Amino acid sequence: MNEVLLSSVILILLIILILLWLIFEHYKLKKKLAFLQQYMEQQQMDLSALCETAVIVDSKVLKVEESIKQPVEHYSVPLQQQVVEAEIVQQTEEIDPVQVLAEEPPVDEQELEVEQEADSEQFVQPYQQAIQAVKQGMDVEQLMQDFALSRDEALLLIRLHGCKG
Repeated sequence: MNEVLLSSVILILLIILILLWLIFEHYKLKKKLAFLQQYMEQQQMDLSALCETAVIVDSKVLKVEESIKQPVEHYSVPLQQQVVEAEIVQQTEEIDPVQVLAEEPPVDEQELEVEQEADSEQFVQPYQQAIQAVKQGMDVEQLMQDFALSRDEALLLIRLHGCKG
C-alpha cells in the first residue's frame, strides 16, 4: 500500500513539475511574441517611411529633369542650341570639382525645412488618398486607374496598408 501511495505522490510531483515548466515556457513564448510583434510594426513603419521618401526623391528628380528640358526647348534654332551646349561644356571645364566640394553654400535651415515640408506634403498627398482607398478595399487595377500608379506602386500600397486578413 505504501508503495502505491509513494508512486502516486511521485507521479503527482512529476505532473506538477511538468505543469510548472509548461507555464514557464508559455510565459517565455508570450514575451517573445510581443517583442516580435513590436519589431514587425517598427519594420513596417520604417518601410512606409522609406516609400514616402522614395516618392519625394522621385518627384524632385522629375522636377530637375523638367527644369533641364525647359531651357533647351526654348531654343528652336539648332545654331542657338549648339551655342548653348558649347557654353555648358566651357562652364563645366572651368569648374574645379575639388573647389566645389570644399565650398559649402550658406543654407538657411528654416527655409530649407519649410521647402522640404511643402514638397513632402505636395507629393505625399496623392499617396495618402491612395492609402485611404486601399484601406477601404480598392484593388490594384482601380488604384492604377484612379491614382495613376504603376502596378508595383499599387501592389506595394496594398501590401503595406491593405487589410490584414
